[in-house]
Amino acid sequence: MSWDFWMEADVGGKEPVDIGFDANYTYNVSPMFYDAFNLEEGIRGLDKMLGDEAMPYLENAIIKMKENPKKYKAMNPSNGWGDYDTALELLEKLLGWCIEAPKAQMRVG
Repeated sequence: MSWDFWMEADVGGKEPVDIGFDANYTYNVSPMFYDAFNLEEGIRGLDKMLGDEAMPYLENAIIKMKENPKKYKAMNPSNGWGDYDTALELLEKLLGWCIEAPKAQMRVG
């Protein structure tokens, strides 16, 4: 199973508009994200946050993971689906989206 990540913007129409950022990543790394994020729901806690609201959570999670790579690498899933390096790449990608579109809404599904 996996998560889908995308960003939407309210442009005044009936529905928000997908702004073209999308990613998919395995949730086998959930233990890493529960530990790294200061959110009860882990990375899912970013859902429906505006980019500028999500930025501090992403920045802190990235810092936390980079400061203790041994701890997070020890959480690599034994089935090989996902790992520390690609999980960190995902967080950096999401942070880039938030910087580029601070008033768009992060979606996690």
